[in-house]
Amino acid sequence: MKPALRPYFDHIIMIVLAGLCYVLFFHGLGNIGLLGPDEPRYAAIAREMFLTGDYITPRLYGTPWFEKPVLMYWLAAVGYKLFGINEAGARFPSALAASICVFLVYFCGRRFWDRAIGFIAALILLSSIGFFAFARAASMDMPLTMCLTAALSTRPWASEFLPKVP
Repeated sequence: MKPALRPYFDHIIMIVLAGLCYVLFFHGLGNIGLLGPDEPRYAAIAREMFLTGDYITPRLYGTPWFEKPVLMYWLAAVGYKLFGINEAGARFPSALAASICVFLVYFCGRRFWDRAIGFIAALILLSSIGFFAFARAASMDMPLTMCLTAALSTRPWASEFLPKVP
């Protein structure tokens, strides 16, 4: 690595990760219709929240629906505000949560070992097929994964249990 680029290396890595997150998670997010039983249901609940302005009680076709936490619905309502009421808006929370996970893994790896390991770990996560699939689906899984990753990667005691790289 050139000595002149050394102070900017973290910035370069973050730009590369952000570009890969965009390409893999956000690009063409609304090109495919909502699939399965869950995606349309979650999108409909968030749409009702967005259209009625009632962000307290999730409703599915007017009936209260308390089976899941409302974070996904709130974030999908933000997606509807940004992208319109469409598939991309409904899937926005999952893509955003996946991107945050990638950066959390990078920062955690960088803190416990070094930049290279953090970057490789983030690339491995980015390229995992299950992670990629859930990042592009309107489901509760990716926001939950992001919250768990944030909780586990920011614990100060975690470094005691991780092996040190020589």
